[in-house]
Amino acid sequence: MCSSDLYQNMSELIELTKPYVHQVRYADVFDSPPHVFEIRAVQLTDEQKAIYARLKKDNTIRNEGSIKLVVQNILEKMLRFQEICGGFWAERIDTGKFKVDLIKKIQKPIYKYNHHRIPGKVPKLDALIDVLTREYRHDQGIVWTTFRGELDMIQAELSKHGPVGVLHGDVSEADRHQLDQDFRAGNIKWIVANPQTGARGYTFDAAYVMVNYSYSHSLIHRLQTLERATSSTKTKPVVIVDLVTEKTVEELIIESLGGKEDVADYVRKALEGKKRGIDELLF
Repeated sequence: MCSSDLYQNMSELIELTKPYVHQVRYADVFDSPPHVFEIRAVQLTDEQKAIYARLKKDNTIRNEGSIKLVVQNILEKMLRFQEICGGFWAERIDTGKFKVDLIKKIQKPIYKYNHHRIPGKVPKLDALIDVLTREYRHDQGIVWTTFRGELDMIQAELSKHGPVGVLHGDVSEADRHQLDQDFRAGNIKWIVANPQTGARGYTFDAAYVMVNYSYSHSLIHRLQTLERATSSTKTKPVVIVDLVTEKTVEELIIESLGGKEDVADYVRKALEGKKRGIDELLF
């Protein structure tokens, strides 16, 4: 479902509220340096390419000849592509349970996913470690990652280089508060966070570098994560590093979010011929 499908009569709402709303740009309120954006290109390994190519060709992920997952639609296919870029492949497990789609008024099966590491090196992980421990080794930082398997992998690897905190849906409120205090005090060098959890309500202004390891399809998540390290007291810019796997759907996602669109909207327009072709990246 596209984000535009969730709202109606927005123009009328804007007109009704206009007399009571005063909008200003962030730059007019705070005199902090603008963010600096960098893109770091990485490549798939041969092992990743093989799994990626199979999924691209026939919409399946296989292990030892057995089909472990069949994608149901384009957006799910993109998610599975992203996981491969990050070093994992997903196995879908049917739980036998169902949930009700209140909009479509149908029952949908509930799945869980087991995530398996792809053998060998993970170029994107190597690039992340290089950015944080060599190029910006003097700065505290935040890593944004969409998938839990990636988050755990990054935490384990970064912990070899310094103290790491994590922020995801299973972290208690008390632990989140302690994480915030420890990061402000400099007791934690890096936070590895899920944007669904950490994109709103937190101020990690001790950070001067943020790395996007993988990407939510939500434009709101993208915009909100960019502001988590913003502060009116900063005298040097925050560096935003996007790790992008070449010749994969990550190029499409970055183009979509950079153009201020949800990925679902971008894909829909591409399929309607209103955006550049996406066939070479998906099929």
